Amino acid sequence: LGAAEGTSLRAGASLPLFAPVQEANQKVLENRVAQAKLALEAALKDGELDLRQKHQARLLAEAQLAAAETSLKAAEASLETAKKQAGTGTRLEVLQAEVGLLQAQRTLEQAKANLLQAHYALMDAMGIDLLGGER
Repeated sequence: LGAAEGTSLRAGASLPLFAPVQEANQKVLENRVAQAKLALEAALKDGELDLRQKHQARLLAEAQLAAAETSLKAAEASLETAKKQAGTGTRLEVLQAEVGLLQAQRTLEQAKANLLQAHYALMDAMGIDLLGGER
């Protein structure tokens, strides 16, 4: 090793440079992700609003059922009063009281059906399967 030879040391580094097309593609993908996030947020808010509306509908149906039950009791009392006063009143008053009772019974049945419908709509919105199968 008597002779000195020149040594060279070489170092290199390469940085990936995006071509304009690749940069544009990346921006498109980033925009799609942002749009998907916004769509997801909107869907979550829509779902929450739907759930709240169905809950309110159920509460309203419960209140209507209570009102119908009260109306039925009032109609029953009215019929009893009309029957007691049959001697002083007319047959028409008794018939009107009977019609009022039938209408109150029909209103009560409709209120029960509305409550069931609101209840099942709420359960469906909550993701509870009503038939025991899988969703």
